[in-house]
Amino acid sequence: MARKRKRPLILVRDLVPGTKVDSHFLLRGISPGTGNGPRLRARVWDRTGEASLIAWDWEEGRVLTDGPYRVVGSVGIYAGSMQLCAERVEPCPPDTDLHELLPTASRPVAEMWEELERRCAECGNVHLRALLNLCLADSALCDRWRRAPAAVRHHHAYAGGLLEHTLGVAEVALMLAARFPRIDRDLLLTGALLHDIGKVEAYRTNAPPEMTDQGGLLGHVYPGARIVDRFIDRLEGFPSELRDRVLHLIGSHHGERAHGVFEVPKTPEAIVLHFADNIDAKMNAVQIACEQAGGQAWTAPVRSLADECLFIGSASAAFAADEGISEPLEDSLGSDLFAHDDDEE
Repeated sequence: MARKRKRPLILVRDLVPGTKVDSHFLLRGISPGTGNGPRLRARVWDRTGEASLIAWDWEEGRVLTDGPYRVVGSVGIYAGSMQLCAERVEPCPPDTDLHELLPTASRPVAEMWEELERRCAECGNVHLRALLNLCLADSALCDRWRRAPAAVRHHHAYAGGLLEHTLGVAEVALMLAARFPRIDRDLLLTGALLHDIGKVEAYRTNAPPEMTDQGGLLGHVYPGARIVDRFIDRLEGFPSELRDRVLHLIGSHHGERAHGVFEVPKTPEAIVLHFADNIDAKMNAVQIACEQAGGQAWTAPVRSLADECLFIGSASAAFAADEGISEPLEDSLGSDLFAHDDDEE
């Protein structure tokens, strides 16, 4: 049974300039002010969006960490953006129900888990299917797999996000495999299902999402390869080259050495997996930005797209089919937008 709130909950999308606010919010990016500006700066956020927060009257030396807080203050506009000017910021009581603040996966976890089990059963390679079944038999691993986020901020940053992202990558990867028949479908499927398994150790499964100490030190690529390698050790007769290929998929899926890979993708399956992973992550961030736009023609800056805003248009806007696009998206927005991004990078 959900715990009761003592005051109405105001979401970021409900903030109206000129109004008073007394509600619970999630804060992050908290920093002390400098010079003659506000004495505290932060971002307030929830599943509907985010806005800036400032405080002019703030006790020097008082430090806040990211998390849920009760905020009392007023709403204004600064430089065209919503701003919450806080008069009081205090920790939420331990029994505060924050469920409505947090984003959630678009599908029930139980439904997604059934799909994961079906995907594992699709694998025709006896060795790879044995590896997947061994993973599914580990109850502690699976419990965290069901609940873990896929990131802290960039994409699928909510409970069940890792599972949702895993299935999305598998679907995109298999679509690409159908276009390129030389791809080893079973190997690609296994890599897609296990590529981010290290996130069960890199991220805490409580809410809001945050990184573990191990995640901060090791990221998720190395722990993921380590988890899978230990499972393979338990499988008698697992081919040595197949082991290397599976671990290469996990170790290379971010695509570039600058993004924490063991090696750049060097097999056809690894190349497909990298792009499938990247497109699923990017499009999740894009879809959330579009949903939070609130009918506006442009989204707020999308962090995983180098803080670019995206044009959605309006229902009344007409688009001529023969107008086309004058230049490739990568050329117009910059190649950095297509780099892989996870919070530890």
